[in-house]
Amino acid sequence: MWLLQLPGGQELGVIALFAFVLFALAYTVQQFVGGFRPDRE
Repeated sequence: MWLLQLPGGQELGVIALFAFVLFALAYTVQQFVGGFRPDRE
């Protein structure tokens, strides 16, 4: 994994935090859009 090749733990922590924020934001947007647009098939 490319994350483990970074020197030191500072960058790893920042990238992990950034990835977590992106995941939380994507999940929130998915729930927000899902609430407005009912599932139609």
